[in-house]
Amino acid sequence: MNAKMLVLSFIVVIAISGCSSIRTTSGQNVQISSSESAMAFEEKTSEGEVTVSLIPKHYQGVLKVDYIINTHTADLSRINLQEQVSLNTNGKNIKPVNSPLLSGHHDSGTLEFNVEKISLPFEIIMKNIPDVKLRKIIWE
Repeated sequence: MNAKMLVLSFIVVIAISGCSSIRTTSGQNVQISSSESAMAFEEKTSEGEVTVSLIPKHYQGVLKVDYIINTHTADLSRINLQEQVSLNTNGKNIKPVNSPLLSGHHDSGTLEFNVEKISLPFEIIMKNIPDVKLRKIIWE
C-alpha cells in the first residue's frame, strides 16, 4: 500500500511541477511536453427523452468525447452521430472524424474530432435527438 501511495505521490508531483522528463525503471529518460499531455474536461449531461452524457478529452490534436446515451422510449439506431453532432470551437464548426453507429436503448462510445488546439469555451451541438431539437452542451 505504501509503495502505491509513493508512486501516486510521485506522479502528482510530476504533474504539478511540469517536469520535462522522467526516468523509467529501465533507466531511459522520457521527455514530456505540456502540449502532449491530455487535457480532460468535466462531464456534462443533457436530459430529455434521450439522456446524453459527454466527457471530452484532448490529446495530440484529437478531441475524444466519450458519450453515454440512454433512453427507454426511442430507438437509438435512428440517430446518426456523424450528421447530427458537431463541435464549435475557435469560430469553427467541426464534424466528427469517428462516430460509431448507435443501437438499442443504451449505448456508449467515443466521438473523435480533429482539432489541433482546444480552448474554452467550446460546445458540442446535437441536432434532432428525440424530443430536443437543438442541444448545446457548453464547456466554459
